[in-house]
Formats: sequence, C-alpha cells, structure tokens
Amino acid sequence: MRPRLHKALFCCSVAQSESLDLKPWECPPCESDADPSDNDSYAEQKRRARQLADRLRAAGLSVFEPDPIRALEDAAARARGDLPPLPDASELAGVAREHD
Repeated sequence: MRPRLHKALFCCSVAQSESLDLKPWECPPCESDADPSDNDSYAEQKRRARQLADRLRAAGLSVFEPDPIRALEDAAARARGDLPPLPDASELAGVAREHD
C-alpha cells in the first residue's frame, strides 16, 4: 500500500473508532473487507463492520465517513427534507475556483 493511502486509511480508522466508540478489538467500517487470513473472532468483527459499511453504501455514502452514524442520520434527514441537499461536485468545483 502506498504511504499516503496507508496514512489516510489509518486516520479514517481512528476517526471511525472514536466516533463509534469501538473497543480495541472491534473493526471500523473502513477496514471491513474480508480477508481469508483473519481468525474467526476477527472475521466476526469484520462482518459486523461490513453491515454498517453496507448501510453506508446503500445510502450513497462512503465507507470512509469519519462519523458513520451521523452521516446516516444526516442522509435520512436529507431524504425527509429536514436538511438541504448536499451540493454536487460541479458546484464545489466552482467554489474552489473562486478561492484560488
């Protein structure tokens, strides 16, 4: 794995572990990919994390959300119309050009 990608995954893992209040042996959604070398206990932890990752994907969100529960709650609120929709990428690109 490339150094920057490795660091980014580590940072995401820390953010998710803190926001989900995970125990040291529990797995965050960003690290839920199945691995045949996992022991049974860790495979079970990954299965649980994968359930949350699947919920994120189903909501159109990234498995790298720093606070997965909050992201799911916000997505549900947007679907109900309680929150405004997120801007699309073209709107964000225009804002970035304004600040260059």
